This record gives sequence, structure tokens and C-alpha cells, in this order.
Amino acid sequence: MEKIDSQVNLPPGQEQFLKGISLLTGVGAQKDESMAAASLLDSSDLDNPSGLFACALIYFCGVGVTRNAQTASEFAQKYLQIDSKGAYSKLCTEVIDGSVGSSNALKALYALGPSAGSSGSTAFNANLYSTASAAKNKKLYLVGGGAAALVVAIALFVLVPKIGGPLPASSAPDAASLFSSDEIAEAKRKALEQAGLVRTEARNEAMKGNK
Repeated sequence: MEKIDSQVNLPPGQEQFLKGISLLTGVGAQKDESMAAASLLDSSDLDNPSGLFACALIYFCGVGVTRNAQTASEFAQKYLQIDSKGAYSKLCTEVIDGSVGSSNALKALYALGPSAGSSGSTAFNANLYSTASAAKNKKLYLVGGGAAALVVAIALFVLVPKIGGPLPASSAPDAASLFSSDEIAEAKRKALEQAGLVRTEARNEAMKGNK
């Protein structure tokens, strides 16, 4: 592994943090998750904020260590005690309450990688986390409200053309930009099931009215 220049004035624990990230990503050193975890823990022992944040993530995800949400939470809490408004404060809060999710936590961990190690900076790669957050929000949208929106969309595409002609192309929602084909197929299936229930209820009401 390339030796970090000892003449560079690094904060306490920063050299251990950079070494850990190098071992974690395999950039500048042979990839070794166990050794990476050991270096990151050395960094956290010196109260290095980036080291504490990285340790919260490795324990949350079980990278190089046994997964332990409680230990992850303790590292995150210690980070917040040191730097409550730091670059990683929001993610640390999400580690503590568990809302970050393993997939997003893993992406956040590896986002500390080459760009952080090569420049000596520990700035978080916001682009990667934004992508992860967008995926999380898309999932929440599909579960919480997306299915209902697709019910309306299917009604417009299936029923309106039979009544008054097709919809203008400009009004068509771009579902493909939000959801995968499997997600769209599942939502359509649920929407059609719901539409079937609505038709059944209407038919039953009509039969009651004719009696």
C-alpha cells in the first residue's frame, strides 16, 4: 500500500481513516475488509469524525465485522456528540433510527472511497447518496401512493379512449422514468384487481336498484 506522506498535517485519526478506506475499496492497497475495519476502528479511537462515521456504517452493514445495529448506533451517536452539524450528521441520525437501510448505508460507506482517499478530503460523495435516496423515495412512492396514481392512469388510458377518444400524447405520464418494468407490471396488476372490485361493487348496486 502507498505510504501516506507523514509530512502532511493530518487531523488525529485521519491517516488511519484513509488507510482503512484504501483497504476497503482496494484503491492503493489490496482489498481486505477485516484489515480495513481494524484501521477504521483505530481512527475512531482517536475520535476522528470520519472514522466514527465509517465505523457506524461497517457495523450497520456487517462489513469486515459482525453486523451489530446497537454498536453502529453507538458510533453514530459519538459522531453527533463531536460534530452534530457535520457532513454526516443526517446519515448518523438515520443509522441510529435504522431508516437509512442497509443498501443506502453500504453505498454511503463506499462513497467514502477513491475520491476521499486520493485527495485527503473526507467530504461525502453527495451524488451517490442522492441516487440512493432517490431509489428509496421511489420505493416509498410506489408502496404509499404510486399504486393509487397508476389506478387513475390506467383508468384514463383504458376507459377514456372508449368514451371520448385517446388522450393527447403530451398528457401521458412518463412511468418508465420512475419505475422498472417489473414494478410497473406489479402496480398494474394491483390496479386491475382494484378496478375489478370497483366494477363488482357497481354491478351489485345496480342489481339492488333494479329489484
